[in-house]
Amino acid sequence: MIGTIVLFIVSALLLYLWIKRRPNNFPPGPTPLPIIGNIHQMPRGHFWIAMDKWSKKYGPIIGLSAFDTLIVAITEIDHIVAALRKEEFQARPNNVVTRERMFGKLLGIFFSSGEQWSSSRKFTVKQMRAFGKNEKENLIADEISQLMETIKDGTIVQGDGLFGLAA
Repeated sequence: MIGTIVLFIVSALLLYLWIKRRPNNFPPGPTPLPIIGNIHQMPRGHFWIAMDKWSKKYGPIIGLSAFDTLIVAITEIDHIVAALRKEEFQARPNNVVTRERMFGKLLGIFFSSGEQWSSSRKFTVKQMRAFGKNEKENLIADEISQLMETIKDGTIVQGDGLFGLAA
């Protein structure tokens, strides 16, 4: 009976390890534990010390895991710049925590990816460049005044399209 239980536990653990193994092209890194990954090897407050040690052992690109998420850490500036210029690295993380905080969607400029991110970025850059000009400041002040008057009147207002320039 005990042998059967031990065999079952070992089989389940081996099956889990086989399913969660690293992809063939994943960079080298410290060996993760089942379920928690490398969390136990990441010191609080002094993570850079562990990264420095790992970069000397595994190279400038290190593969880690935290629970069910695979992480690629890059430690040299040349490699970081090269990676940030590639389109493959433009996406944002899509994990349980992010989806839970965003009601199942990747919302906003910080969490969006692809075409949504590109159009949000273009709009933001355009608005930031024009923001310092007096005409934008006056238009925003006018919008705020109109909004304040609407609030004072007690009128129910739909929020869609309410903030043309101030948003």
